[in-house]
Amino acid sequence: MDPCDFYDNSLRTYSKYENWQPKNSNSKYGGSYSLHGALANSVNTVAASLQLQVGVSNTIKKAKKMVIVSDIPEVPSIALGTANISLIEMMTAYASISNGGNSIKPYMIQKITDQNGTILYQAKPKYEGCVASSQSIKNLQQMMGKVLIDGTGAGFSNYAIPFNIIGKTGTTQNNSDGWFIAASPEIVIGSWVGARDKRVHFESTSMGSGANTAMPMVASIFKSLSSWKKPMLTNFEYEKPYFPCPGFSESTSVESTNFYKNDTTYLESLRIRDSILANPTVQLDSIVIDTISGLKPLESLLKE
Repeated sequence: MDPCDFYDNSLRTYSKYENWQPKNSNSKYGGSYSLHGALANSVNTVAASLQLQVGVSNTIKKAKKMVIVSDIPEVPSIALGTANISLIEMMTAYASISNGGNSIKPYMIQKITDQNGTILYQAKPKYEGCVASSQSIKNLQQMMGKVLIDGTGAGFSNYAIPFNIIGKTGTTQNNSDGWFIAASPEIVIGSWVGARDKRVHFESTSMGSGANTAMPMVASIFKSLSSWKKPMLTNFEYEKPYFPCPGFSESTSVESTNFYKNDTTYLESLRIRDSILANPTVQLDSIVIDTISGLKPLESLLKE
């Protein structure tokens, strides 16, 4: 699937699944989200639609391929985090995304030596094959990078980490679970905040979201790693700096998907924006404004 495929942001009731009605945490509906926009903003309505389109059994097969060993219930709500999966399993799955698509098996002991330094045992990473095509993995990496730029994990930027890090927030089960997992090409770091008893939870998402509870721990470690004299971290590299479509559109999914497949003005507006941000002292000799709605104040235009 393409990151610029759009899905309607509609509140739906699925009668086939006991009148299941997945809701967004912000209770906002309407318009449509591109896949990269839906992932960045943790849009539950789109996740549910995508899950039903892909098929629950296919999702479970993919999870197993990414070395998730816990039982996963065969219900569509697994797209919203209803399966009980351990942190080490989740980080193992994320490792296959960050390393370019190779499925791996984690191990605890790296090396054992005797008192003379002779190596008695040394673990070797076991690669179990590819979990997806290289292009799909590259798209997913860039989508997860957007999460930390202008999505639910945007607070990550407050830590001023000078590397392209990818990640995802997670908030499940009435704010009883807060997740945050992030990665560079070299390392995956994750945290889970919650209780064994799911009756124990935060009162609101503003307090109990993964971005508030779990992310600070992960971000602090990446901040520490980036401050080394010779940091071990490197950047994720993307083929193009932008996706050729926005994260959200006021139009329907069909209209938006068709429009942005042929549109060039959106990408040009991003290039102009970044050019102005890179050169904030540009002097204007004159400016002519001609809009359908009438003239705009110069100050307002410059802000835009």
